Amino acid sequence: MPVTLWVSGSMGGATSLNAMVHGVAPPPCWYGVKPAVALTDMEEVPGGPENIAEAFDGPVPTDRNPIENVDLLPLEPRYRVVSSVDDQWVIYDENSDRLIEELSARQACWSPPVRTRIGDRNRSAMWVVDGR
Repeated sequence: MPVTLWVSGSMGGATSLNAMVHGVAPPPCWYGVKPAVALTDMEEVPGGPENIAEAFDGPVPTDRNPIENVDLLPLEPRYRVVSSVDDQWVIYDENSDRLIEELSARQACWSPPVRTRIGDRNRSAMWVVDGR
């Protein structure tokens, strides 16, 4: 059965976007749930910088920091993001908003994102920031 959708949460956003940048065939749809894609801006996440440095055995290489490589992401997938502007760990402006803005500038997302201000990291309410 062919893969039709990748769903990635938090750090899985970085892993899945890195996979597409580094040669894995992209899915028809990528769905990021509070995606952590600015790996050098994770100071708000408890233990974040330390865990990320451990994973990379040092500083994050530029080619492995998804927010620095949006220009290399394929345009074929539909990109969808569920995020909260009130998330206190994975900061919306540094992650979801920047990802959507940069994908939109590349024509990957064809309609303006919908930004809803509700919910935080500890609530189950998350709202869509949608592409095309």
